[in-house]
Amino acid sequence: MDRDIKDSLSNLPVAEGIVKANWNDFGTEESKERWSNPAKKVLYNFAPELEGNIKDSQKNLSDTETNLKHKYKLSLVQLDAESDPICNSAGCT
Repeated sequence: MDRDIKDSLSNLPVAEGIVKANWNDFGTEESKERWSNPAKKVLYNFAPELEGNIKDSQKNLSDTETNLKHKYKLSLVQLDAESDPICNSAGCT
């Protein structure tokens, strides 16, 4: 037997004593429930439907771009630089 394997096997009872669990218990249903991640059971919606105000804003922007024959680089932009939280009272540079 390899020396590393032999050392690992001799350390196993010490580790089981520290965590107060037996390695053989990790395959049981009780162990699976105890150590399971509850977040994995949640069915997340990664593509939620947009709110009505956002849909309206996107449509209005699209209509404006069509009327002005100008395409903005971002689909929704903040046009008022003074209200930008990154800017200070001296303005945005």
